[in-house]
Amino acid sequence: MFPELNPPATGRMAIAATLAAPPGTPGLELPAPYEIEVTLTQDRQQVQERRPMHGDTVTITIDNLYIGRWQVEVVVRDAAGDAIYSGSGNVWINENETTTVSVPLAPRPGTFDLTIDIAGLTLEHQSYKARLHINGNTYNLDRLAGTAQFQARVSLNPGSYDFKVDFYTDSFHSYKLIYSGYWMPVAVLPGKTTALYWKPGTGAVVIETGPAGPPPAPAGLSATWQDGLVLLEWTPVTHPGVTGYRVYRRLGALARYELLAEVGADTTTFLDTPPVLDGESGTGTDVYYAVTSVNGQGYESLRSPEAVVLLP
Repeated sequence: MFPELNPPATGRMAIAATLAAPPGTPGLELPAPYEIEVTLTQDRQQVQERRPMHGDTVTITIDNLYIGRWQVEVVVRDAAGDAIYSGSGNVWINENETTTVSVPLAPRPGTFDLTIDIAGLTLEHQSYKARLHINGNTYNLDRLAGTAQFQARVSLNPGSYDFKVDFYTDSFHSYKLIYSGYWMPVAVLPGKTTALYWKPGTGAVVIETGPAGPPPAPAGLSATWQDGLVLLEWTPVTHPGVTGYRVYRRLGALARYELLAEVGADTTTFLDTPPVLDGESGTGTDVYYAVTSVNGQGYESLRSPEAVVLLP
């Protein structure tokens, strides 16, 4: 008679995945539809589940897992199949018990893919080096052989950025600088590539590659003169969790946005006294404004459409 064989001891796991981000990382709203992918690994064993996700939290229970330690990997994919949020953890499974593990999901870095074209410009015969400035960092670029183009590919956390490009002759010495570019805005989304083709002298470019994140950007921003001051008004953001707004200003179309003020969620107006600008200012003589919303977790929306006033 053969001895009786008992099946291996098993338990179950409940995975609670929640959209979250480390401090200082901008959070962006998930575009619908999207799917959550859970992968469990123990030695050479692997279990995978895929399910649609609705809202900011989902709980998945998986049965018949052998006891012992399991590695948990969670990925959220959008309709295009791109991984836009992810998280990981590990947990010990006990026999005939349900073990719950919480996995915070952080937005994955996006990519800024910039192509710079100087064909047809005087720079084409002068510049063979370029320097990209973005997010407090600089990237030195060499001109692509046989072309009038430079290319840069930078990994960035999701959010709004300003960038500019400076052009040099054949080295990056300060006396070799030919043209110092102007600041332009760009938005980077989780797990996505923001591709921008840019040619100097074509003006400011705003790239929209997908849905804005929570909280949404304020709408309906207007700027009007009122008794020597500039009155800003915007439509309140009804998204839950909004705790306030940030007001930005730039002095001229080619300047960089600077933080002007922060106001509470119940405030949708702001009075500004713009400085007196020199008529020969290198960045322009108009004043531009933009507003963002902020939630209780410290996440900031993309900027609103800008409003401009003409100085008298």
